[in-house]
Amino acid sequence: MTANPDGTLQLTGSGLRIPANAGTSLVSGRLNVAGQTGGSIVVLGDRVAIGAASLNASGENGGGTIRVGGDYRGQGTLPRAMETWVDRTSTLQADALTRGNGGKIIAWAEQTANLDGVFTARGGSVSGNGGLIETSGRQILNLTSAPDASAVNGLGGTWLIDPRDLTITTQFGTIPLGANEIDVADINSRLNTGTSVSITTDLDGTDQGNITISSPISKTAGTEATLRLDAATSIFSNSTITSTNGQLNLILNADSDRNGSGQVLVLQPISTAGGDITFNGSSALEASAISVRQSINSQGGNITFTGTASNAEGFPGIEIGNAIVSQGGNINFTGISQGGRHCYDGSNKLWRGRNHLEWG
Repeated sequence: MTANPDGTLQLTGSGLRIPANAGTSLVSGRLNVAGQTGGSIVVLGDRVAIGAASLNASGENGGGTIRVGGDYRGQGTLPRAMETWVDRTSTLQADALTRGNGGKIIAWAEQTANLDGVFTARGGSVSGNGGLIETSGRQILNLTSAPDASAVNGLGGTWLIDPRDLTITTQFGTIPLGANEIDVADINSRLNTGTSVSITTDLDGTDQGNITISSPISKTAGTEATLRLDAATSIFSNSTITSTNGQLNLILNADSDRNGSGQVLVLQPISTAGGDITFNGSSALEASAISVRQSINSQGGNITFTGTASNAEGFPGIEIGNAIVSQGGNINFTGISQGGRHCYDGSNKLWRGRNHLEWG
């Protein structure tokens, strides 16, 4: 360990610099609680740093639990770190090695999380499902990791991301992403392993709690997976969402804090290879709660839209401006508008498969 002139500490062989203040917990080297069933590792402090470290809670018959900086979504009674670092040379593992389910890994910070290491909570090689991995900074999240909660002989687990705002974008070359941006390649790679991806935003301070899709989400391999976006305010789908291999279940849930201010806006096509599609929105603004401007095709999955517009101008709960195609699945609309309008179609048609279409 080296003391830097700026008052920070730096681990040998690591680019990680952390403040040398009271309340800082620093872990390097090996912490191993592996066994028949993985054990528990908990690292807490006002500031928590994992550098050049291996944290192993794997087990032959089930993964254990690793909690760094707090518990799931910052809940529970564990103290919560203000800042959390995991450097690129560190690994956190809660795998089931032979049978059983992957474990749980939580990396949390109330303010800023800088997470660059390797996170795995995989199901057993013979049987078992993937586990849960959370990588969250309540205010600022700097993330370069693509956690793995896959399962070769079971259902994939879940990767949870929980910032205040989030933009799904593309990293170009070595140019780093900005705060609260995630590389779409990481999302695509996880969906391709069958790992579901769940993103949740909160409304806090000057941040709006929005989720913006700015680069194409594309599932091209693997088994069924789910992409779930829960935004405290709105979801803007400015790029395509597609699957060409394996069902992709898609949930876009705006206004997750239920304060009446959240729109789902779809500006590019969506197709899910048989996966179900669910949109929820609630808008008190001068806009529809759900507005679909491009085609949606579930290719056999069910499609459900629930939109509530409480604005005085009478905007519809659901606005459709292009084809909605299920190819055999059900299509269900529940639209509520204070002005009396429910759901209207633009210049194209509402299509269904061979089953039925319901209107609320």
